[in-house]
Amino acid sequence: MEKLFTLCMDMWTTHLNHRGILMA
Repeated sequence: MEKLFTLCMDMWTTHLNHRGILMA
C-alpha cells in the first residue's frame, strides 16, 4: 500500500512538473 502511494505521488509530481514546463 505504501509503495502504491509513493508511486502515485511520484506520478502526480511529474504531472505537475510537465504542466509547469508547458505554462512557462
